[in-house]
Amino acid sequence: TNFTATEFFITCGWLAVLWVVLMAVFIFIRSFKHMMHTCDPCYFMEDENHNYPPYKRPPKLPKGHFAWLVRAWHVTDTELIANTTPDELMLLRWYRMVYHWFFGATIFVLPVCATLYHLDSEDQDAKDAFGMKRITIAAANSEGVFWVVVLQMWVISTWLVYLLGRETAAYTRLVWRLPVSRIGIKSHAVLVSDIPMLTTDDPRGKEGARAQSGGMMKALSSALADKKERQVKRTGSMTRSGSMFRSGSMSRSGSMSNPSSPRSPRSDAGDLEGVKVEVTEAEKAEAQEEKMAQAWLKKNYSEVRSFMDETTPGDIDKLRACTKSEILRVVKAKMEGVMGEGCVVSVLLARDTRKLDKSANAWKASEQAYLQALILEKELKDDIEEALGENKSSKDVEAADSPKVAELKAKLAKADEEREKLRLDTKEKLAAFSRARLDYLHDETPSPSSIVVFSRQMDAVIA
Repeated sequence: TNFTATEFFITCGWLAVLWVVLMAVFIFIRSFKHMMHTCDPCYFMEDENHNYPPYKRPPKLPKGHFAWLVRAWHVTDTELIANTTPDELMLLRWYRMVYHWFFGATIFVLPVCATLYHLDSEDQDAKDAFGMKRITIAAANSEGVFWVVVLQMWVISTWLVYLLGRETAAYTRLVWRLPVSRIGIKSHAVLVSDIPMLTTDDPRGKEGARAQSGGMMKALSSALADKKERQVKRTGSMTRSGSMFRSGSMSRSGSMSNPSSPRSPRSDAGDLEGVKVEVTEAEKAEAQEEKMAQAWLKKNYSEVRSFMDETTPGDIDKLRACTKSEILRVVKAKMEGVMGEGCVVSVLLARDTRKLDKSANAWKASEQAYLQALILEKELKDDIEEALGENKSSKDVEAADSPKVAELKAKLAKADEEREKLRLDTKEKLAAFSRARLDYLHDETPSPSSIVVFSRQMDAVIA
């Protein structure tokens, strides 16, 4: 079928009507208060309410159904970066670049091509070029017209590449000029992997010896004792020093190698028949550390086995796990030795954060639910005050006894009860997050990877 000019304008008219209807529906949705809370939550923050997040509040919109559209058209990049993140700003700039390119290419291509197509179709039979087809490429017949189309495609493609390069340069300048507090440490940090977690060097100073004599490092040493003994047996180096080490390691390993040790739960059940021995908090913590040490060995089995295979029999007795401070100190010294002294701001061990993320997300969801309950409670109070009126008169007494006010008060009582439940749930989730956070911060087990944060972004790029 042929598409005539009349049908073309009728289609454009229906599309315009559809756009007007959709715009009217959108403006109607924005008239609801709850939808405004969802779309623009920063506009409804209350300075006196400490439960609201500390975002910077944008300036209030002027009155009018299309005030948001006018402001969106005239807003500057400086205003946007003050209330958004750099990535959000560049996404908006990307949308702006796309419609600039689209409308610019339309104005550049359509008049020239449509004219050439129409002129080229005049030499053809009317049956082959009819209606709107006369201004499309279907009507082109001569070689020169096709060359013009190719040239225009090259021009608009070159222009698009230029626009992409300009936006990329703008984003690069923005990231380099903004402080770290705005863009985060991701552009100043690098990941260092394949860090040795075991060593045969003696602990440095009293602090190193003290770190090896208690807590998680002691549990790791006890767990490594059995593996070192097996390594000595496997290599056939059963010397007297090895026998002395074996007996010493058995005495040090406690419940893991000596079944009659008082630290062993099995000895309590066998030696004290029918007597329930109460386990102290220190013993519980020690058992938990031994469990974590065994889990660490199981997780890093290949790395431990590889390091032990490369260790000489004479140094196998000195094998131990590196402390957290040793790994951080060595990584920082290596980086500053290459990039320059003082270039490293901090070094953090890379660890599994799934448990911490799970508790953080649970606390965040509970806090958001509590925030919504506070908003609902305030809105119900405002609705009750509006129903009662501002002046104390006989009409207020009638309004107080009205079914509407009674219904609002019932909703408010239910909202108060729900808000209190959410407050307690938020408090519980926060406590769980604090425990997970402390466990993460106090984790002393070695890690094969670390995150190095540089003072300058240039150093991170070079590294």
